[in-house]
Amino acid sequence: MTCLVAVVGWPTDGADAAEDESAMSNLYAFSQTEPYVSEPVVDGKLPRNVFGNIYLFKPSMLPAGAVHLQLQGQGSVQRICRRLGIDCVAAMVGWEYHGGFSTPMLNGVVVPAESAELVEELWQQEMQRLEAERLKKRQRVVLGRWHQLIR
Repeated sequence: MTCLVAVVGWPTDGADAAEDESAMSNLYAFSQTEPYVSEPVVDGKLPRNVFGNIYLFKPSMLPAGAVHLQLQGQGSVQRICRRLGIDCVAAMVGWEYHGGFSTPMLNGVVVPAESAELVEELWQQEMQRLEAERLKKRQRVVLGRWHQLIR
């Protein structure tokens, strides 16, 4: 004896038609588009997005009156700016995709143009201080090992 089962699909209610329309891309003439213009720096305050950083997918997205500093050690640059009272915003330059997730890619910081040289100079001094501190710590470790070897 054979058993037959009838399977009824879900009603579509025109959902297939909506999918077909969304698959089409919108095309615009060059005269209908205009390049993105970000908000300028006002009184040393940088514009931010809702996450507290600034989008810099292209160099043209940099606000007028600001400089993008791509210095190693973003945390130290932000610490220097906070100590000086200079507005500083992390620059989001794209997305990283791994493991099925996307995470924002932050590269450097954006500071007002009038304080960029000062921040860069203080950052170089901070890096020199950290390097001297690292060498001093390494020297202590090496001397301690020599002390243990001589015993």
